[in-house]
Amino acid sequence: MPWFEFDSFRFDGKERILQKDGREVALAPKAADLLLLFLENPGYVFSHQELNEKVWHGASRSPSNVHFQLSMLRRTLGQRPDGSAYVENLPRRGFRFVAPVQKHKTDPISPGPAKGDLPAPAPDGESAKPASESGQTLAARTPLLRWSNYAIGVGVALVIVSAFLAFRIGTRPPISVARYTLLTNDGREKASPLFTDGARVYFHERSSNGFALASVSVRGGEVNPVPMPAGFDTFDIRPDSSEVIARRVVAGIPGRELWIVPLRGGPPRRLGQLRANYARFAPDGKHIALALDEDLSLANADGSGLRNIAHWQGTQSDPRWSPDGKKIRFTHVQDDSRRYSIWEINADGSGLHELLSTWQNPPGECCGAWTPDGSFYIFQSTRDGRTDLWALSEQALWFSRKPQSPTLLTSGLQGYSSPLPSSDGKQAFGIGTENRGELVRFDPRSREFVRMLGGIPATWVNFSRSGSSVVYIRYPDSTVWRSNLDGSAKTQITFAPFEADGLAWSPDERWLAMRGRTPGEPWKIYLVPSSGGMPGSILAGEKEEAVPTWSPDSSSLAFGDVPAVYGRPLGTERIHILSLSDRSLKDLPGSDGLWTARWAPDGLYLAALTIRNQELMLYDFRAARWRSTGADHVNNPTWSRDSSFVYYDTEGQIRALRRFSVPDGRVEQLLNLETFPTLSWWWSGVTPDNCPLILRNLGSTEIYALVLDRR
Repeated sequence: MPWFEFDSFRFDGKERILQKDGREVALAPKAADLLLLFLENPGYVFSHQELNEKVWHGASRSPSNVHFQLSMLRRTLGQRPDGSAYVENLPRRGFRFVAPVQKHKTDPISPGPAKGDLPAPAPDGESAKPASESGQTLAARTPLLRWSNYAIGVGVALVIVSAFLAFRIGTRPPISVARYTLLTNDGREKASPLFTDGARVYFHERSSNGFALASVSVRGGEVNPVPMPAGFDTFDIRPDSSEVIARRVVAGIPGRELWIVPLRGGPPRRLGQLRANYARFAPDGKHIALALDEDLSLANADGSGLRNIAHWQGTQSDPRWSPDGKKIRFTHVQDDSRRYSIWEINADGSGLHELLSTWQNPPGECCGAWTPDGSFYIFQSTRDGRTDLWALSEQALWFSRKPQSPTLLTSGLQGYSSPLPSSDGKQAFGIGTENRGELVRFDPRSREFVRMLGGIPATWVNFSRSGSSVVYIRYPDSTVWRSNLDGSAKTQITFAPFEADGLAWSPDERWLAMRGRTPGEPWKIYLVPSSGGMPGSILAGEKEEAVPTWSPDSSSLAFGDVPAVYGRPLGTERIHILSLSDRSLKDLPGSDGLWTARWAPDGLYLAALTIRNQELMLYDFRAARWRSTGADHVNNPTWSRDSSFVYYDTEGQIRALRRFSVPDGRVEQLLNLETFPTLSWWWSGVTPDNCPLILRNLGSTEIYALVLDRR
């Protein structure tokens, strides 16, 4: 198998080992297969179908799987010295590797003497001395020479073998998944936290009354509900498996007071005065780690001895003890709720530092746990919209002081989350997600759901003013498509790696305005012809921009600023109106602290949300003033075609579909979404006859066991 060189990289095609400047670079197996294919065919344009056939052998069921591995490869390689990408995306054609590649058949090893060659003659003027001059006979010297040569040969062989083993051990992943085992298969939604008593895995499963504690054997089988008093949200099990630590849930809202709930009968009891959003027992069962908002604290298992060991801006969550009880790792969530990172601190409060601080920017790691022997730390990481499980070796190799980079464990499905090593360390449990969505419309009169557009997986559905066509964002690859109302004549408008996060069709039907980006770039507003073309950003700079909305005459766009911290306005955020004719920008009066703008089809009002509490506000263009509606926790407000209603789904503890009546100011609840299996973070729009659209989740979240193979 050949090896390749390009720029500062070297790639071993046989071992799938990538090095940069002589140092190994972590690369997922499928990304390595893609790189080998590109390096063997530099400059060739591979279509998506060809990549699927050659790398996945036609078995990749989702285009997002191919695009994810391409994104992983492009992220790993970074930029070329001239700032361009190594893998070029040619819209509507495919992908090609553009850097010059040198291909070598074998490693350059200096050849030794051929078998049967004679040794070199002695230098001139010298000859072999008689045996008698050395005081030894030839017969006496021969065994000694043989043993000496043998020892030297063995030593050289040991050095070569050691070097080879060091190379193989240093380049082969220290841990991998030998096979996946599906433990549950009941189709019900599963949720973290996961914990185990060695015989069973405990988790939360959705029921008609919300989530309840359930368990399954570590070997798989039937899911059994765990008898618990009503209204408790469970965190962890005591090491002796007798009790769980939990918090009470009242009217769907989790409290913060901690409780101990016996598993073998008996009433729950309040755990002193402890309060927390997350809690975990120490390995010895004598202490508890608590996370509450900005604080990380420790306490005795009876609720006494509370002491704070960390406090800083953001939210601390999911603390986990090291097996020896000396360290704690926990997840730090920045205030905008989109940047997750793992931190470590000693149990005495010293040594606080971020784990993997330079591994991914922005970070997306959380929710890790050690294997029982402490040799690996398994955590979840989100990259390019996909979440997978990774393992970090806790031991440096004997020939290197540098810790190894994390190793990717999972692939397939749409992702894995909530890792939990088994009690014997031979497996890791996790929640595997397989998403399948279908677009449905809700008829408020019959209160039934009906498939829409053939049940395509679509969000941000926009109907043309003429009523002949529809555009939408396809889930989960975030590409924009256009079709007829019956779902025929589908045309793809945008292509990966560009991804759209919000969409609006101009009333004259000529343009699509969308919030979009390529991975690693800020979210900006783009324009693209509704017939297709290359998206173009409308404003310069790196400032993030919110989803745009069209004026009724298609001459202007309105949009809001995205707050640096979700839910906390700085006071500088406003609603802007951009004139497309001259690119002039002006602020809408009185819009301080507002975002999420939506223009009414008749042009009389503009709806917006307060950054704090997401309250619905209406700007009356005739009166030039804002009007409060009393509707709060609003997500994605959408106008009806006749501008009489603003439809929205709610965010927060209570999920519901509602609408606000503009003429009389009445808020009407259309549907409780608490038990409805929605797939995306937002609903999908309104039909011209005022039927709300929702992307229904037909997929599943199940508990998997990953059988680990350690080297």
